[in-house]
Amino acid sequence: MINSKIIPFITILFILLVTIKLFAQNDVYNSIDISGFDDDIRHWKNGSGKGLVYQRFDVDQITEIADNLLKFQNADGGWPKNIDWLGKLEYEEVWKRLSTFEKKSTCDNRNTYTQIEYLSKVYTETNEDKYRDGAVKGLNFILSTQNENGRSLQYLAGCHQTQNCYLVLSGYKSRMVQRDKRSFLS
Repeated sequence: MINSKIIPFITILFILLVTIKLFAQNDVYNSIDISGFDDDIRHWKNGSGKGLVYQRFDVDQITEIADNLLKFQNADGGWPKNIDWLGKLEYEEVWKRLSTFEKKSTCDNRNTYTQIEYLSKVYTETNEDKYRDGAVKGLNFILSTQNENGRSLQYLAGCHQTQNCYLVLSGYKSRMVQRDKRSFLS
């Protein structure tokens, strides 16, 4: 027979081991800068998402934010614009609120390359292939839109149907340049 004084000790030991196991399964990752998403979030809150009440992920919930990015990644590898990437939002709810123009993959509003950077950092933290694969798919989108002169179209189908816009990468900074009758090759 087990001594009655040992039962509380075994119970406490069991609870301690289970608690340690549970905490060991909860990975803690470093927060990743989300400032690159500011334009999209602001446009969402002032536009398509105006008045919508929803919860948001905390900045330290990097895998949840990354999963959100993957959820909204377009089939061509790019991302639509003007979404709150930290929003706990259903795909269908967002998609019905976005205009046809906003749904297209774009580099406008610091889009696509910011998602690629974020997913790459999450992959570095977690070593989960789905984040690397999403980033690679995004890079392939940007490369697929490049012209012979090395510039990438802002939108795959053009910019507002009448303008031809390009994303010009210059060192660590990027800027939008609207094409006019002058040559870009200078």
